Amino acid sequence: MITASDVAKELGLHIDSVRRMPESALPVYRTKGGHRRYKESDVAKLKGETPDDYKQHWAAIYSRVSSHDQKQKGDLDRQKIRNMDYCVEHGY
Repeated sequence: MITASDVAKELGLHIDSVRRMPESALPVYRTKGGHRRYKESDVAKLKGETPDDYKQHWAAIYSRVSSHDQKQKGDLDRQKIRNMDYCVEHGY
């Protein structure tokens, strides 16, 4: 995932133009803090590149708790959300 300013540099646009793009043209993903992020693959599609022209990052997420009580308190769900946020923020 990349920032709006990275997208602007990549496409040769002003950052405000990137922010105003319709989501149908360039889907926006928000971090936990509300910051915009964009998939490199979506930017590549806008540039007319094929999937072989850009790289994708993948990650496997493993979440677990040690006891049934921890699961009941929602620890597993919170851990899953934090893991997902980390992956989004780091481009996975």
